[in-house]
Amino acid sequence: MLNNIETKWLYDFISLEEYRSFTLAAEKRNISQSSFSRRIRALETAIGFELFDRNATPLKLTEQGRVFHAHVRNTLDDLE
Repeated sequence: MLNNIETKWLYDFISLEEYRSFTLAAEKRNISQSSFSRRIRALETAIGFELFDRNATPLKLTEQGRVFHAHVRNTLDDLE
């Protein structure tokens, strides 16, 4: 069940997918890398699966992350 997901986490997720770097994405979102990382982990905890393969270089989405990305994009487009 999706509980307590913050909209900013969804924007963080989109940013991380775009930049493929926690450091660069955090910089673009104007927050510290450690806070950014915690927010991505909080999103993953809330949805119940990992979004990124952190062992891949560069960082890449998991299969579930790719599906989630499409849904998040549509949701954020609707919100905007």
